[in-house]
Amino acid sequence: MNRWSKIASLFILSSSLWGGACLAQKPQPSEKAEAPITEYRSLSFVQSGGFAGIYRQINVDFAAKRIQMRDRHDTTPREETLTNEDLASITAAVTAAKLPSAHGPYLCRFCADQFHYDITVVTTAHRHQVQWEDGSNAPQTLFDLGAVLRRIAERRPSAR
Repeated sequence: MNRWSKIASLFILSSSLWGGACLAQKPQPSEKAEAPITEYRSLSFVQSGGFAGIYRQINVDFAAKRIQMRDRHDTTPREETLTNEDLASITAAVTAAKLPSAHGPYLCRFCADQFHYDITVVTTAHRHQVQWEDGSNAPQTLFDLGAVLRRIAERRPSAR
């Protein structure tokens, strides 16, 4: 064997040994663990924009079990007491949205007349805010959260 062959074979042998050792010690990829949200305090959701210039604001007070709705035509907000089922639906949707790991704003670069959404959730430990638009690459769970809030807020007291 000539000198370069020996160097090449030593290089291959050492890289396979070191590479194998590195691979053995390399941690397996895993999802980033969500920080547990111990208790929700409040939630504020705003939907605005669109062709008609919609403005809708929904506020949830988890401790008081109250939901407050207001749109651009309301002089005073409408307010209702939330049922335990409503609170469970909202809590499940907020948890599924994984707001601590949502890295918005999610914008639609070439969209026109789309809705804009802004949500802020306050917990005992943190405040999380995310913004997104229709047509953006926002996670579907954010759109689902908005749908749950609108569904609960748009019910009239006579529907209960």
